[in-house]
Amino acid sequence: MPHTLHAVSDLVDAVSGYSGQRLRDVFVQQLHQYLAADCVLLATLNKTQSLLDVQASSGDFVEQHGDTLLLCDSPFTYALKNRTCMIESGAAQQFPDVNILQLYQAEGLLAVALSNDADDVIGLCVALYQKPLSDGYNGSHMMSLLSGFIAQDLTLLGNDFPIDWLSMGLSASQHELKNMQHKGLICTWSIDFPSRKLIWSEATFKLFDLEPFSCSLNLFELERFIVQGDRAMVMLELEKVIEGTVAEPHVFEYRIVSAKNESRWLRAQVNSIRDAQQNLVRLDGVTQDITRSKLTGNVLLEKYFDSLIRHLPVAAMQLGKNGSIDRINAAALQLFGYYPDAAQLQHIDDLTLPQDKALSASLYRSLFRGETEHAKVRKRYVTKLGQVIHGDASVVALRNDLGDVACFLAIVEPINENPLQVEHIDGLTSLPSRAGFLSALDRQIKTNAHFALLQLGLDKFKSINNTQKIATGDALLTLVAERLKGRLRQQDFIARLGGDEFVIIVPDLVSKGQAKVFAQQLLGSFSQGFQLTDQQLYITASIGCVLFPQHGFSRDELMQKAGLALSEAKNQGRNTCIVYEQAMRQSELDKQALLVELTEAIKSGQLTVYYQPIIDNFSGKVAKLEALVRWEHQLRGFISPMVFVPLAEEVGLIQQLGQQVLKQACLQVKQLHDLGYEHLEVCINRSTLEFQNVDLQASEWIKVIKDSGLPAASVTLEITESLLMNSDSQHMQRITALKAVGINIAIDDFGTGYSSLNYLRSLPADVVKIDRSFIADIPCNQQDNLLFNGIINIVHNLGMKVVVEGVETELQQNYIQQQGCDFSQGFLLSKPLSFDNLKDFLAVQFRQYSVGLI
Repeated sequence: MPHTLHAVSDLVDAVSGYSGQRLRDVFVQQLHQYLAADCVLLATLNKTQSLLDVQASSGDFVEQHGDTLLLCDSPFTYALKNRTCMIESGAAQQFPDVNILQLYQAEGLLAVALSNDADDVIGLCVALYQKPLSDGYNGSHMMSLLSGFIAQDLTLLGNDFPIDWLSMGLSASQHELKNMQHKGLICTWSIDFPSRKLIWSEATFKLFDLEPFSCSLNLFELERFIVQGDRAMVMLELEKVIEGTVAEPHVFEYRIVSAKNESRWLRAQVNSIRDAQQNLVRLDGVTQDITRSKLTGNVLLEKYFDSLIRHLPVAAMQLGKNGSIDRINAAALQLFGYYPDAAQLQHIDDLTLPQDKALSASLYRSLFRGETEHAKVRKRYVTKLGQVIHGDASVVALRNDLGDVACFLAIVEPINENPLQVEHIDGLTSLPSRAGFLSALDRQIKTNAHFALLQLGLDKFKSINNTQKIATGDALLTLVAERLKGRLRQQDFIARLGGDEFVIIVPDLVSKGQAKVFAQQLLGSFSQGFQLTDQQLYITASIGCVLFPQHGFSRDELMQKAGLALSEAKNQGRNTCIVYEQAMRQSELDKQALLVELTEAIKSGQLTVYYQPIIDNFSGKVAKLEALVRWEHQLRGFISPMVFVPLAEEVGLIQQLGQQVLKQACLQVKQLHDLGYEHLEVCINRSTLEFQNVDLQASEWIKVIKDSGLPAASVTLEITESLLMNSDSQHMQRITALKAVGINIAIDDFGTGYSSLNYLRSLPADVVKIDRSFIADIPCNQQDNLLFNGIINIVHNLGMKVVVEGVETELQQNYIQQQGCDFSQGFLLSKPLSFDNLKDFLAVQFRQYSVGLI
C-alpha cells in the first residue's frame, strides 16, 4: 500500500474538478486502487434507518447485489455505532447472513462512518478483501482522513439521485459528440486548448473498448493505449498540426492496444481550429480502424515469401514496416547463431550493433518514403554469442496495390575476412558507450539532416550513491536505461555518456516545440518508481537540448551547448527540459567566476550566520533559532543561498562551509545563553553529503559543539527525508552517536520526499519540520486542511514535536495553533536576522513578555 500521506494527496488531486455522481465514482475507483481492495463502496443511511443506499461502488457490485444493504445484525451496524469496524480475517464466516460478504467471500473488511458537519452519522465507506488483512495494514487511517472530505459531498444528496450530464462533468461539446451518428469503425474526437483535454464521441470510447463516457482523459493519459514504439511519433505528429507546419487535414497511422488487450491499427485525420488571431482553440479529428486493411494488405505476399525466403541460399529476412522480423530463413539463423525456433529474435535491432542502429534506421526511412526502392549498406551485426560480424545488407521495399509499403526483404552477405570484437559498448547498461555515441553523432552530422541532441542527467543521483550501496546506483542506472529505450522510436539513438548522464540523437526534429514534446515523453517515463530487489526508488531527470544545424555544425559545439542547457535545466529546479539559448554561455562563465569568489570567501571567513526565530505556539516565546548561512558580497551584495550552497556541494566545499556554520552558530547561541536566554535551542541543517563524510561517531561535530560550551541538548541537527530511505546502517550509527550525547534530530521539509512511515517510526527523531507547501492554501482549502491535520496527528502519535515552516499570514498561524501544532516559523513572525539584530529582537520580546503583552 502506498505511503498514506502521498496516497491521500494523490487521491484528492484525482477527484479535484469533479462534483456530484462523477466525483463519487472517481473517488471510489481511486480508493479501490490505493487500498488494493476487491470492492469499495459508499453508502448513505436510508430514512428507514434499516437500510444503506449504495451511492457509488467499484466493479460490478450493483449488478450483482443491488443498490441497498440491509443493516440488521451486521458489521455495518457496528461501524455506524462505533465509527469504525475492521475485521482482519473470517468476515464471511462471522456473518453468514450478510449477503455481500458471502458474495465476495470476504476475509477482511474495513468500514468507516461518514459524518456531516453536525457530527451526525450519514453513511459508511466500506472496503472488502478476499484475503486477510496484512500486518501493518493502514487502510483505516487513510479512509479516516478522507471520510470528512467525501461526507461533505454526500451531505448534499436528496431523496433521489438523478444523474445528468452536468453532474457527470461533461461539456456542451461532449453532448454534441455523444449524439453524432457513426458508421462502421469511424469515430470523432477533439482536443481543447490550452487544457489539452480529450473529448471523445461514443464511438471513440467503443473503439478503445471503454464504456462510453466512463472516464475523463487528457492527451498524455491517452499514451497508455498507444503501442510504446508509436507514442513519440503520435505526439510529434499532433505537435506538427499544433504548430501549423503541415498541410491540413494531416493524416497519420499508429497502433493501439485497447482496454480489452486487442491490437488495432488506426488512421487519424486532424484539423486545427484557430481564432481570428490564429491562436489554437482546438484540434478536431476523425479516426478510422484500418486493422482489416492492414491484415489483408500482405495476403498476396504470404505464399510468395514462404517459398522465396525458405529456398534462398543466403541469409534472408522479411521485415515488417516497424522493423519486426516476420520471417527468417535457415541461412540467416545459422549466420547469427540462433536455433530454428528463433524465439528470441523479434526485431532487426536485436541483430544490429547499437552504434549502427541510426545508420540502419536512416536506410529504412529512405525506403519507406519512396526515395529509393532498393538500398545497400555495410553494417555490423551481433551474433547470439556477442561476436560482431560485418555484412553487406541489400534491402528492397515491397508495396501493396495501394502503393503503401507492405514489408521489406533484407539479404545479408557476411564479410568474413575482417571479423571484429564487440566495441564501444557500456558494460553496465549495454548501451553504446561515449565512444560509440561520438561515432554515431559524427555520422548523423554528415547526413546534413535536421536532428535534436538531448543530454539527460538524473536529478540528485549523487545523493542516492551517497546514501545507498554502490550496487543500488548501478541497478538504478540499468533500469533507467531500459525504460528510456522503451520510449524511443526505431530511428532514435541512445547511449550512456558516463556517470548518471545519457544522450539521445533524435532525427527529424526541426523546432524547439517538437524537441520539448519529445523530451516530455522521456521525462514522463520517470513518473513511476523503479523497483529494485529490496526497495522502490523514485528519481527525476533533467534534459538539455540542442538542434542541428540551428545550434552548431560540429560535434564539440553541439556537445558543449547541450551540456550548458542541461546545467540550466538543473538550475531551474530540475525535472524539466531546456533548449539551448545564447545567454546560457554567459551564465556558465558567470558561474565559474562566482565559484572562484566563493572559494575565497569560505577560506577568509566572509560568510556569516543569520537566525530565524521559531515561536512556541503555547507560550508565544522564541524557543528555537534556525541557523542560516548568508553571503554578503562586496560588489554583488547579498547572494542567495539557493545559488551558492548547491555550488559548494557541486565542487566539494560543503563540508568546510558546514563546519564554519556549526562553529559560529554554537558560539553565538552560547553568548545568548550567557545573556539569560538559556532556553534557546539552535537548529542547524546537515546535508546528505555532510552526513556521508563525517566519521561514524560524528566526533568532528560533537567536538565543535563541546568546545563552544553550548549544552548538546540545545542543539538540533536537521536532516532530509532522503536519509530516511537509506538502507545503510552507517547513517543510523551516526544518528545514534549524536543522540547519545544529547543532540536532538529533526526531519527537515517533511512531506516533499518519498519517505515511509516505517522509516520515520524507527528513526530516533525529536522534531518534524513540515514543508511550507502544505500550508500555502490553508485554511481556505478544505482538502489541504484535511491533509495537514492528518500529518499533525501522525507525527504527534509517533511522539514527536512539529514545526511548521513558511507561516506568512495571520489566518495560517491561527489555524496552525488551533490544530495543536507545537512551533511556527515564517516571515509573519520574523525574517532571518543578523546576530546583532537578533539580540535586539529577543530583548524587545522579553520586555513585552515580562509586562504581559505577549
